[in-house]
Amino acid sequence: QEMKHVVLLSNDGYQTKSDEQYQLIQESSKRQQQQLQEFHKREVQQLADSIGSQQQQLEERQHQLLQESDDRQQQQLQDFNERQAQQLQESTNKQLKQLEMSHERHQQQLQESNERQRQQLQNFNERQSTATSRV
Repeated sequence: QEMKHVVLLSNDGYQTKSDEQYQLIQESSKRQQQQLQEFHKREVQQLADSIGSQQQQLEERQHQLLQESDDRQQQQLQDFNERQAQQLQESTNKQLKQLEMSHERHQQQLQESNERQRQQLQNFNERQSTATSRV
């Protein structure tokens, strides 16, 4: 838009601001406006670049945290499975030991029962033999 300028006349009738000065002021004003626009453009671009960089860093950090979380969960699951396997092994070993001890007790009881029956049979046979020899 074109600015109109007022030409002031001094008392003697000469112009106090020449057309040349006015033109210089106009050009200076246009340069300043253009520099300001370029400055704003650079500032906006730098801000956009900064936001893009921060967004990328945030996404990389989120990915890293997710990976670390996955790794921790995987490790926790592995630790849990190892504890479960160990507890199962200990429980199985305990049950086997109890079964072995029970088997030994039954074996011993069976031997003792067999020994009593053998003794009773021997006593019975001796009584029979004695009774038969008397007859």
